[in-house]
Amino acid sequence: MKQFYAILVLFMCVAFNTLNAQPRYVENFELFPQDWTTFSDGSFVGNNDVTWTYKRARKSEVIDGTKGINLKNNYGEVKSSTLGNGLKSLSFVAKPVDTNSTADRTIIVRILDGAGVTKVTKNYTYVYDASHNEVQFTIDDINLTGDCVIWIMNTSATSADAEISISDLVYVDNSTPTYMANFFVTVDGVAIGDASLVLNGFTYFPNDFGVIKVIGLITDNYAYTVSAPGCYDSQGSITIVGEDINEGVELQAIPTAANELSTELSKANVFVKGRTITVDVKEQVTGHVYVYSVSGNLIAHRQLHSNSIDIPLSESGLYIVRVVSVNNFQQIDKVVIR
Repeated sequence: MKQFYAILVLFMCVAFNTLNAQPRYVENFELFPQDWTTFSDGSFVGNNDVTWTYKRARKSEVIDGTKGINLKNNYGEVKSSTLGNGLKSLSFVAKPVDTNSTADRTIIVRILDGAGVTKVTKNYTYVYDASHNEVQFTIDDINLTGDCVIWIMNTSATSADAEISISDLVYVDNSTPTYMANFFVTVDGVAIGDASLVLNGFTYFPNDFGVIKVIGLITDNYAYTVSAPGCYDSQGSITIVGEDINEGVELQAIPTAANELSTELSKANVFVKGRTITVDVKEQVTGHVYVYSVSGNLIAHRQLHSNSIDIPLSESGLYIVRVVSVNNFQQIDKVVIR
C-alpha cells in the first residue's frame, strides 16, 4: 500500500509539473554586456542560461535604454546556443536606430537543427518610417523537434547605415501544447496599426499587417490592456482552451467637443492632390498624422508642427487618416488615391 501511495504521489507531482510547465521563454538582451558606442563580436549568457553569440553588435539605446541588441547593417547578427525540446514559434520586436539612413531594414531569421542545417528561413522588411515605431515579427509555424538554434541577421544594404534594434524575443518549445491569440484593434470600426497590448506584464506590438500576435499561451485566463494614441485604454480578458483564438478590440476615441476641436485642430482639412495627402489646419498645432491602409497597416506617420503637411504615397487605394493633437484630440478621415 505504501508503494502504491508513493507511486500515486510521484504521478501527481509529474502531472502537476507538466500542467504548469512554461514552454515560453523571453530574451530581452538586458544582460548583453556591450556598450552603446562600439560595435564588436563576442558572446554572453542571457536569460534562461542561453549563450548568445553576436557579430557587429552593440547595446541598443532606442527601445527603452536597457533592453535590446543593435545589429549593424551588412550582416550584424545574433545567434543562440542549442535549444532543447524543439521550437514551435517565435516573435521579436524590431525598431530602426535613429541614424541618417532612411533605407528600409531587411532582416533574415534562420532556424537551424542540432547539426547546423537550416530548417526554416524567413525574410522580413522593416519599411522605413520617420516615426520609428516598434514592429513585431512572428513565425508561428516552425514546429521543429529536437535541438534548434535561432539566428537573426541584419542584411540591410552595405551602402546605408541601416542599423536595427532587436528585443523582446519570445520563443516557444514543444514541451507543452501552446496556442496563439490574434488581436485585431479598431477605432470606429477602422483597423489601426499603432496600438500596443499588455498581457501578463509583457508588451506586444502590431506586425506589419496591423495584427498583434501573442504566442506561447497555455490553457488559462489572461487579462490584457490595449492602448493607442488618441484613445481610451481598453481592458479585457481572453480564455485559452485548446485552440488559437481571434480577439477583436474596439477602442473608443477620446471625445472632443466642437469648440475643443476648433481650438486644438481648427477642424483639420484633409484632402488629396494627385498622389499626395495634404493636412491643413487654421492655426499652428503640434501633433501627429497617421495614414493607414484599409487593413490597418500603418503606411506613414508624420509629426505636425505647422499649419500644413504633405504626405506623398506611391500606390492608389483607400486610406484612413488620423490627425491627433498633443492633447489627444483627434479627427479621422477617409481619402482615396487614384
